[in-house]
Amino acid sequence: MNTLHLIFNQAGLKSCEHLKASGDQVILIGDGVYQFQSDLAGFDQKGLFILEDDYLARGLPPDEALNLISYTQMVDLCAKCAPIVSWHA
Repeated sequence: MNTLHLIFNQAGLKSCEHLKASGDQVILIGDGVYQFQSDLAGFDQKGLFILEDDYLARGLPPDEALNLISYTQMVDLCAKCAPIVSWHA
């Protein structure tokens, strides 16, 4: 199974960058959704997701190019991945 990384902020993104492996899944959640504007070149775009409710709650514009997911889809990813790592810093 692949690891699922939950990114909660910019510091979490920086920490995750150094430890994630190829094929891991990443979800930008909470204030981590702002990191969609960061340099994410080191992340596989197919495995990079943004929690839609958190994204829209922050007044960010809808963008079909982003891989926005629902809470239900996030739960599905949680069930398919192990371990799950939360990155706050």
